[in-house]
Amino acid sequence: MPRSEAPQDPRHYVRITENIWNNPKLDAIDDPAAGWVYVVSICLCSAALSDGHFSPRSAVRRAG
Repeated sequence: MPRSEAPQDPRHYVRITENIWNNPKLDAIDDPAAGWVYVVSICLCSAALSDGHFSPRSAVRRAG
């Protein structure tokens, strides 16, 4: 099926590079779960159009 005929996904997306694992911000984190909080915070900022401002408590709570 041509791409133009494929069902459209209404969700919004953030772009994360394939080498995020090599990001210096993540290298500084000792707890692997905190890396997930980093990704969730990117998504929260995108959803709120907050230009990088977010509640750390909210990010941790949403990341589980």
